[in-house]
Amino acid sequence: MSKIYQMAPPLAVVFLGMGVFLTASGAIAQVEISPVEPSSLSTEQTDLEVEPKRSYIGIGGNVGLGGNESALSDGGFVIVTRTRIIDYLSLRGSFIISDDTASATALTGEIPIANTEGTVKAIPFLGGGISISDGDISPLLSAGVDVPLSQDFTLTNRVNVSFSDNDTDVGTLVGVGYNFNLF
Repeated sequence: MSKIYQMAPPLAVVFLGMGVFLTASGAIAQVEISPVEPSSLSTEQTDLEVEPKRSYIGIGGNVGLGGNESALSDGGFVIVTRTRIIDYLSLRGSFIISDDTASATALTGEIPIANTEGTVKAIPFLGGGISISDGDISPLLSAGVDVPLSQDFTLTNRVNVSFSDNDTDVGTLVGVGYNFNLF
């Protein structure tokens, strides 16, 4: 069985067996082949950089800080999400369940803060979007910080401010998300 070896462009050779090669120019060359000791092979493994997981979904709690128009200003259970669109830009969502329900979605800019080894310790963010409560859509301002707990989990704290016609609702939430890669 012949094997083709690519040496240095444009030199290709075909191994004919017993140390005999046929070069691309048609010349036949013979080389001496000697066995390699297994102990001389490198067993060193290289550290592959693991791609950080860029999105999460999780649960948490919301505490109302002001206003009375939506669930954003009430205490309740919350489902939190983050979808990384590109570096430094994410879509963050929260679905708040209390006596009422509210949904808040914001496009946020973020600046990761890393230690000297390059490990991200915190990701502060700020952005704007919409809040939907009882069929009413209101402008939303969202700010907070994500703190990676491990490769698989992230702690998030956010302050959401919704500006409705009659009132300004303010709530803060704390949650833990399970990390995954979407894109």
